[in-house]
Amino acid sequence: MKNFCSMGSIKYYYLMYRKTVLLFSMLVAIAFAVEAQNFKHPYSHYGIGILEDNYFAENAGMAGFSLTQKSNKSFSPSNPGSYSHLILTTFDVAMKGRIYDLAQGDVGYKGNLISFGYFALGFPINYKQGWGASFGLLPVSRIGYNTVIDELIMPDSLQKSEVFDKSGGFNKAYIGSSITLFKKLSLGANFYYLFGNTQLYHSLFFVENSDYFGITTEHNTFYGAAGFDFGAQFHTNLFNEVKLGLGVTYSLPVSLKVVQENSFVTFLNNISSVTYKDTLFQTSNDLANKEIPQKFAAGFSLYKENKWQAGLEYQYEEWSKFLHNDATITLSNYQQFTLGAEYIPGKSDDPLYYKRISYRFGIKYAFSYMNVPQDLDISPVSYYNPVKSGIAFGAEFPVSRSSSAINTGIEIGKIGVLEDDIIRELYVNMYLGFRLNDRWFNKRKID
Repeated sequence: MKNFCSMGSIKYYYLMYRKTVLLFSMLVAIAFAVEAQNFKHPYSHYGIGILEDNYFAENAGMAGFSLTQKSNKSFSPSNPGSYSHLILTTFDVAMKGRIYDLAQGDVGYKGNLISFGYFALGFPINYKQGWGASFGLLPVSRIGYNTVIDELIMPDSLQKSEVFDKSGGFNKAYIGSSITLFKKLSLGANFYYLFGNTQLYHSLFFVENSDYFGITTEHNTFYGAAGFDFGAQFHTNLFNEVKLGLGVTYSLPVSLKVVQENSFVTFLNNISSVTYKDTLFQTSNDLANKEIPQKFAAGFSLYKENKWQAGLEYQYEEWSKFLHNDATITLSNYQQFTLGAEYIPGKSDDPLYYKRISYRFGIKYAFSYMNVPQDLDISPVSYYNPVKSGIAFGAEFPVSRSSSAINTGIEIGKIGVLEDDIIRELYVNMYLGFRLNDRWFNKRKID
């Protein structure tokens, strides 16, 4: 009979306690380190902002290819069906860097950003029965833009200036589980909570005239919605150890609750300084809810376990039904095609380190969900749907002889074209991820 009060058991549970505390501390530190960066991008005015790539660093080197992922040491929340393959407890965290170059005609802007990528924990509940689970936090979108409108008011020749400055974004916290049926089919689901907030500052003042009061309006808007993601995977042998993987996911549409807090403040423009005078009033309003659309994705891959894989994915998001605050803005349905591949030269115990490295490559082609006005001088106004294209590469570097690893990924791409007064973006996305594998929640037998 086991003695749960033995020194061995006490030591085991103490080590488990230390690991759990360490994990929790890391999660808290990361959560509070989610950046307060000076991100500015005119396209973030549309929808819920610039959509983030919410896949792992492991998948970034394959341009996000992940729907058919099957591994006993890694997983992907892109398809909750992947959790059932886990044998080891897996903690995955990453940072993301972005360099971008915006151009419109002869005007340009360069920016960069270092931000939180994600964190997630996946673990087997009963790996012999193919039952696993996961939880984590993923970025969804980012908002940041600054618009200045100058106007000359006659007959007093007053120079009026309006400034719109908005920032914020959305994140998604999830918890999910999946189980394997008939040794080939995995079914899973995520319950998630989508949340975010934005800050909009609208200032109006008269340039170089201290006789007129200006006014600034602050709008703090809070968003929240709960929903479900569903996923399935099917894996089967074909020939000569070559296998086929199929993956499909579906996200239900959800109602996004919107609450806005407003404050109005007068200020006096003294040319060289701004003097705040008084708060006029503050309000809080429940705005009309918005619907986050349904999403669908499917893909297939051919692979040889622990050696190579290659596949294709398609993603569809029905953003045309999203209601924007600005009635003049409409959105398109988002579509994306992804081609990904991976190759491992040797085995996990190969004495040559470079043969244990996983080398990855991917291509992405997407139709964005933005309808950008192309020419405001004609009626009706024509719109342009920017196309996103990118090429990615990356690698996984094993840590010692363990299953833990460092994952890297770089994506180089373009959004839009430099013509007809359209904004074109050149970008480089960089991912650095750390994956820690261990048997955290499996009770070891103590004699």
